[in-house]
Amino acid sequence: MYAEILLLRKLPKSIDFFDYQVPEKLKKQIKIGQVVNIPFRRQEVKGIVLNLKSKTTFKNIKKITEIVDKKELITENQLNLAKYTSKYYHVSLSTVIRQITPPLLKKPRKAKKIKTPFIKISSSKKISDISKKIFLSKDKKFVFKYLNHQKRVILYLDLIKKYFNKSKQVIILFPEIIDIENFYRHLPLKFRKITSVIHHRQAKSEIFHSFSCIKSGKTKIILGTPLSVFSPFKNLGLIIIDQEDSPNHKQFDQNPRFNAKTVAEKLSETNKNKLVLCSTAPNITTFIRINKNEFKLINLEEENKTNIQIVDLRQHGSTPLSLTLKNKIENIKKQNKKTLLFVNRKGFSSSLVCLDCSYNFICPDCQIPFTLHQKEKGFYLHCHRCNRQKEMPLSCPHCNSTKIKNIGVGTEKVQKEINKEFPELKTCLFEKSLKEKPDISGCDIIISTHLIFKKISWQDIGLVCIINADSLLYLPDYRSQEKTFQFLSRILSYLQINKQTEMIIQTYSPNNVSLKFFPSKYESFLRQELKLRKQFSYPPFSQLIKISSQNAKQYLAKENAQKIHDQLVKNNQSKFILISPVLPSFVIKRFNRYYYQIIIKKLPKAEENEIKKLINLVPDSFLIDVDPENLL
Repeated sequence: MYAEILLLRKLPKSIDFFDYQVPEKLKKQIKIGQVVNIPFRRQEVKGIVLNLKSKTTFKNIKKITEIVDKKELITENQLNLAKYTSKYYHVSLSTVIRQITPPLLKKPRKAKKIKTPFIKISSSKKISDISKKIFLSKDKKFVFKYLNHQKRVILYLDLIKKYFNKSKQVIILFPEIIDIENFYRHLPLKFRKITSVIHHRQAKSEIFHSFSCIKSGKTKIILGTPLSVFSPFKNLGLIIIDQEDSPNHKQFDQNPRFNAKTVAEKLSETNKNKLVLCSTAPNITTFIRINKNEFKLINLEEENKTNIQIVDLRQHGSTPLSLTLKNKIENIKKQNKKTLLFVNRKGFSSSLVCLDCSYNFICPDCQIPFTLHQKEKGFYLHCHRCNRQKEMPLSCPHCNSTKIKNIGVGTEKVQKEINKEFPELKTCLFEKSLKEKPDISGCDIIISTHLIFKKISWQDIGLVCIINADSLLYLPDYRSQEKTFQFLSRILSYLQINKQTEMIIQTYSPNNVSLKFFPSKYESFLRQELKLRKQFSYPPFSQLIKISSQNAKQYLAKENAQKIHDQLVKNNQSKFILISPVLPSFVIKRFNRYYYQIIIKKLPKAEENEIKKLINLVPDSFLIDVDPENLL
């Protein structure tokens, strides 16, 4: 008997396993998923049993030394999902396995429980009918489109009850940890006892304990971020993807760069369980699949309770506070409500420029513009990527000119303008990561980036203003319009709690399609967007693969990328695979390394083996990102 063994160490993507002979004494004990000790080169290492077979084509096969633990570290279902992830995202199987398996030498320990009082949320017959329809339907894949974010919580709770009564497990994949905490507040106490929470900030030993409870069937409800999709389910009945349009379902900072939605869909097909995607504004790719009847749309028809006004900033001078906004702030204060001003940039201004020679003050380590911040005695420059700080320069280092101007609007600049315009009102600025729920009780006007949205009580908010929507719209990425529409839709979903809440969107581009069709004409916006996508062969009319070269020296990063680009072009035999020139990343330098990228567009008629041949030419030192969230 022979065993295919995966080494629990970093391996090239071209190597999946090595064959080893199973000694006679271990034949009755060995199982797929167990950890074994094996001789490898001149040392003994640990590996996982991937497969057992009677023959091998290799000679001089070494023997397995011992079985480390009779219990399987990884189930066969997990193993199959890992193999799929490895193949789809073009990474070695060992990379996936090492990410989803717990450390071998650490004992499992319970994760810290979320301590929050139970807050009951009212159910509704309409939602109950929808959950019943999903539960009883022969269809397996659904998209639930809602306007009020509380309605999705009601649906989740109703579905959990139905599957619990059938002794089935339910997993809800959330884009952020705060989303787990917010949902947990509405989870009845009897369900909390059979719930496991899994996220990337937990120690691996805590995740190991949760995996054990899921594997044994003790856990019936799993609330987690993307990693939890690899849990060792015992009797899975339902997968819910919360806010399916959120980019946070994609792991973008380390391998494997998987999207939890893609892996979850494969899991649902293998397990033959239900899959429900939930969103205020589903992704374009999801919308296309709805039209192809791959997903069944359940649109919760709701009336928008929020008064939305789009203000053309071209008619209001250079101030970030339009006359419309100023008048609304005064009215909201009279109603004893609060105003929330959203600003997409931290600090005072987003950049500093010399007016004489156009020199841009950039961070030498990251090659991105410094953000200008204000302090009591003056200004200073801050890079929010590497935290480098320096004093505000008195002159341009390039031409010695003193004509230096700050460009763009940040949170601090808006606060200064508000304090000047409304000195009698109390302003609160939130632009840093918030670990606890912020106290806004003494605030009249809240100025913040997106970090505060999921951590405040929206009942107190009477007005929300997007100070400059153009900071969202005009990023150099093909998805910027779609993401802007989705972002605004998520904000709108919070505002449905309060019937009197108003929303102002300030922009220099009031005729932009994402604003023109917002909020009720989502399908019209999608059709318009699809015309542009089709013209340039962007998803859903292609699949994108981003290949990035990285090096501490810029010329080597570019040179290495060019070499691989030339090889890809030379070996590309398909007219359905398009390869871009070598381009610098939008943020060319990150953490003292330079990045250059190549974009591959795989058109629908391209063969999978053709792509695989090309990807095999890419060295392991390069980053491979399949279905990237952006091309920046």
